[in-house]
Amino acid sequence: MRAHVLTKYGKSNAALAFEERQDPPLGPGEVRIEVEAAALNPVDLKTRVGEPKMLLPFAPPFVLGSDLAGKVVELGSGVTSLRVGDSVYAYAGMDRMG
Repeated sequence: MRAHVLTKYGKSNAALAFEERQDPPLGPGEVRIEVEAAALNPVDLKTRVGEPKMLLPFAPPFVLGSDLAGKVVELGSGVTSLRVGDSVYAYAGMDRMG
């Protein structure tokens, strides 16, 4: 997957990079989404400069972003309310950035 990675805290664009990353394994109740649109929200911008780093369980480098839209391409065990091919939008949550 291509990901927007925070390589270090800071206001400069040099703190961000697009990288190819391995798809993480799916856990029970999770789905894999082929992202068609993503957004960085105000929390992501604050995260970039390190404001909430005491609250977040991440240290650079990590993938920014938790707002997305796309299509379901894989289902984890126990998922019954979605099907492969479904269009979805999601907020992954602060503990699931990227």
